[in-house]
Amino acid sequence: MEIIALGSAAAVAVAVVKLARAIRRENRRIDGLVDNADQIIADTRRRFDEALRYRESRTRLVKMVGTLGARPRPLVSAIPSEDSTVQV
Repeated sequence: MEIIALGSAAAVAVAVVKLARAIRRENRRIDGLVDNADQIIADTRRRFDEALRYRESRTRLVKMVGTLGARPRPLVSAIPSEDSTVQV
């Protein structure tokens, strides 16, 4: 009986060690996924901040140009009107 009990205990010990290794391996995989997700989040935040700064600078530029009085010029017609006279 003792031999069977020792064999069972050894089998349980081997199973526990294998389970512990599998858990450690899975934890490393999860840590890698978390690190990857953290990197993606950081990249997304950086891109968002860059886009926000670009938008703010563009808005400032448009406001500045608007305050300088820059208005689109009317197109000058190439066809003379009836009022205009050409003197030679």
